[in-house]
Amino acid sequence: MKKNGDKIPVPETDETKQLKALVAVTQENKAVLLALTQELGQTRSAFVNSNQSSSQSLLEEIRKTNEQLLLSSQGSEQHTAQMVNTLNQNHLLMEQKFTEFAKLMASANTDALREAMESLIADFNDTFRSLITNLVNQNFEELNESEKISMLGSNTINRPSRI
Repeated sequence: MKKNGDKIPVPETDETKQLKALVAVTQENKAVLLALTQELGQTRSAFVNSNQSSSQSLLEEIRKTNEQLLLSSQGSEQHTAQMVNTLNQNHLLMEQKFTEFAKLMASANTDALREAMESLIADFNDTFRSLITNLVNQNFEELNESEKISMLGSNTINRPSRI
C-alpha cells in the first residue's frame, strides 16, 4: 500500500517529457519573476527613498529661500524706514534753513530800506538847507537893496533943494 506522500510512477512518454520540460521552464520563469519582483521592490524602495530625500532636500531649499526672502524683506523694510526718517530730517532741516534765510532776507531788506531812507533824508536835508540858505541870502540881499533904496530916498527927501 502506498502512503499519501508517495508519488505514483507515471510511464515516461513524449507528453510527460514535454510536461516535465514545461514544469522546469515554468519553475525557471517563476525564479526569474521572483528575482525581478525582488529587484523591482528594491528599485522602488530606492526610488521612494530617493524621492523622499529629493523632496526633503527640495523642501529644505524652499524653506531656506523663504527665510532669505523674509530676511531680505525685513532688511528692505528697515532701509525704507531709514530712508523715510532721513527724508523727514532733511525736510525739517530745509524748512529751518529756509526760515533762517527768510529772516536774513527780511533783516537785509529792512537794513537796506533804513539806509536808503537815511540817505534820502540826508539828501533832502542838504537840499532843503541849501534852498533855505539861498532863500535867506536872497531875502537879505533884497532887504539890503531895499534899505539902500530907502536910505537914498530919505536922503533926497530931507535935503533942501538947490534951485
